[in-house]
Amino acid sequence: MFFHRLLGSFRIGWFGKEFYPCVFKGDVIYEDEGSDGEGIVKSICENGDYKLWLKTAAALRQSLFARGQLAASFASPLLELLKMRVIIIHIWHSTRSGKTAGLKFALSVWGDPLKLMGNFNSTNVGLERRAGTLKHLPLGLDELQVLNEKRLSASMIAYSLGNGYGKTRGSKNGGLQDVPTWRNSIISTGEQPLSNESSMDGVDSRVLSLYGPPIEDPEFGRSVHQISEENYGFAGKQYIEYLIGQVLPQTNKLQSDFAKLRDGIKAHFDMLCLGDPGAHLDNIAVLALADAYSAQSIFGLSEEQAISEAQQFGIALLTNAKSLEKEDVIERAWSFVQDWIAENRKRFSQDSIPCYGTVDPTHVYIIGTVLRQALEESGFSYSKCIKGFQERGYIATNTDSEGKNRSQTQKRISGVNLRVICANLSLANSMPPEDEFLGEPIQPLVGRPA
Repeated sequence: MFFHRLLGSFRIGWFGKEFYPCVFKGDVIYEDEGSDGEGIVKSICENGDYKLWLKTAAALRQSLFARGQLAASFASPLLELLKMRVIIIHIWHSTRSGKTAGLKFALSVWGDPLKLMGNFNSTNVGLERRAGTLKHLPLGLDELQVLNEKRLSASMIAYSLGNGYGKTRGSKNGGLQDVPTWRNSIISTGEQPLSNESSMDGVDSRVLSLYGPPIEDPEFGRSVHQISEENYGFAGKQYIEYLIGQVLPQTNKLQSDFAKLRDGIKAHFDMLCLGDPGAHLDNIAVLALADAYSAQSIFGLSEEQAISEAQQFGIALLTNAKSLEKEDVIERAWSFVQDWIAENRKRFSQDSIPCYGTVDPTHVYIIGTVLRQALEESGFSYSKCIKGFQERGYIATNTDSEGKNRSQTQKRISGVNLRVICANLSLANSMPPEDEFLGEPIQPLVGRPA
């Protein structure tokens, strides 16, 4: 009898050409240090009526966003085979739009969704352990709005889960715990985006954000909740059997199919003249590939039809994601600085207490410490923003005696020489004369949240 002992970073997923527990020969002894890992493993099983599940899945695939959740679930095992990094897909919309129902159904591909789904009301350690246990199966996280930002921020989640490995931690019995690793898709939902205006660019590049309702009919949404809780686990096993039996035996088929879909999506997207496809082209190509393979293995489509539909699906996803794409963090920070100066224009009188700086017809001189506080209180990295402002010519550069470019220069304000940032803004003409400053209310230091 063959035994495979799952220890440390070894969890659910690929072991050579086998996939535990869907397609795996022999017996397994599962060992876990006090987490809910064993419960997750036991929940990956078949239950209920497969025909009812298929009928419901076919209806859900008519919605771009429910289909996106399903594709993300099927895409999870492909990431290890393609050696791609973790995909985080976040679908957000208003309440009662079927986000949770769609997520539960996507997880029901593999087993009991109630056991497989987590939420944002967790700790970083808890999320790492759950991701490490699932390893190559999708991690579902529901309801972003319950996240306790004081304990765990959305940015921390995007970076820590997106890296695919946990932190090194000590063991209660001495020594170090095994570091969990994973390479899977992470499917999250919420009533708001996972990133905000002050999020670093790394968050946006890690998170594929989509805006739309997975299920628009509330009655259908309620039925999807019930169906997914009672009927699950069939499609995942059938899908893995298809990968092992039909895809992997053909040399380079997986890679060539991926490249074909990626190139096709990009070519059609370029025809729409919507600009560069951005950082998520590869991620969307994987979702499209998973959609094509699941269409053939689960829903009975021909290869030609499945590839054609998957390409159109990928273009629709990319178009939606592109429409939500924000400016990069330097542009967002510069927009904030411009708004902040306008809102606090009275503070740029040399008679103001406190005084933020001064102006002339072509420049705004901002006291360096004041600008640092304003940027950092709004969530921006001061050093990164100043360097970016210099590179884009938004602020003047001062060359010192050693020939080095400096962001700060000396300016005499209220009789005192101060180190200031010289912003290349022609705002003086729009500002009231200094004798009008005293009669107007003064804004706080930070004009608005980013």
